[in-house]
Amino acid sequence: MIKVLLITAPRDGEVTEFISPNILSYDMLHYPPLGLLAIAAEVDPRHELKVLDTVTKNMTIQESINYIVEFKPDLLGMSIVSRRIYPSIALFRQIKELMPNLITVAGGPHVNDFSVETMRLGSVDYGLAGYCEKTFPKLVEALDQDKVSESDLKKISNLYYFVEDDLRSTPPSTEPVILDDLPYPKRELVNLRDYYTAVDEEQMTTLYTSRGCPYKCSFCDVQEKNYYYRSTKGIVDEFEYILSLGIKEIAIFDDTFNMGRKRVVDMCEEILRRGLKVKWSARVRA
Repeated sequence: MIKVLLITAPRDGEVTEFISPNILSYDMLHYPPLGLLAIAAEVDPRHELKVLDTVTKNMTIQESINYIVEFKPDLLGMSIVSRRIYPSIALFRQIKELMPNLITVAGGPHVNDFSVETMRLGSVDYGLAGYCEKTFPKLVEALDQDKVSESDLKKISNLYYFVEDDLRSTPPSTEPVILDDLPYPKRELVNLRDYYTAVDEEQMTTLYTSRGCPYKCSFCDVQEKNYYYRSTKGIVDEFEYILSLGIKEIAIFDDTFNMGRKRVVDMCEEILRRGLKVKWSARVRA
């Protein structure tokens, strides 16, 4: 059994020069760390696992370190966005000094785009690029042994790791993505009342109905260029599950929600057929 702590990269020391002062000045929104919660849902329940959202709790690097030291995990996984790479590496370096046997794993958008560079910064034992719902649990199982076998590591796609000072990696997965087979994100691991936007009238959460985008906009770094989508039943079933948690508003976070008019219409008709009282929004391609 391994004690696992998954955290969001702290905002303390993030790069803010390109962010509007109006956004920085107001506590306008907090979205749940759906990626970490989706990963948590796939980890074998025999492992003790917690999720810490340092951003929502406005924790400094030191406060985050204090929490980690108190929890005493065997493995620390962090989801990193590029503007928070500096505090992320600072946290990894400081916690490694205090807990030298702690296994550190980096993932998230920054690792997707700068995998090798992230590993070269030091204090990161493993890097996982791409979507990690399937790969992170496999890494946990590979590390839950008396001796880590490289043959086991080679079975995990999109993994970066060191053998002595030699940085090695495995290729991306070629398995088809079946989104309906994934369990719901483990939302109960965080305080759902912490999440909101300035325009919400009710408690809210986020949800994905599809993954990827086939377009090739020069300004976008969406990691999945193929487009996969969930069934109408699977989507609306999760709507019902979210409503059972007492949440009344849902923000659909697809990269391209309106890819296919029929899919959107079918979802709307199924929501109406079931008589669900829910407010929802989506980001669409105009």
